[in-house]
Amino acid sequence: MEISNIVHSEKMAAELAEVYIANIYGQKAAERQKPYLVTQVDGYWQVIGGMHKRQLGGTFEIHIAKDDGSILQLIHSR
Repeated sequence: MEISNIVHSEKMAAELAEVYIANIYGQKAAERQKPYLVTQVDGYWQVIGGMHKRQLGGTFEIHIAKDDGSILQLIHSR
């Protein structure tokens, strides 16, 4: 049985991004960048962390495959 479109909603993409970011950069970093900007692009979700006043460091951008939830790209700005 073929399963596709596992990550089917903006909410699910944001939740999955939070799990990935928390595992890589820590839970505080994931929380600090909320709310996330989530955009549907062809076969993936683009999730970008929010930047707040007086926040040190940059924000993340992660591309998550709709089909299986895998990370297609992950970058972090300064």
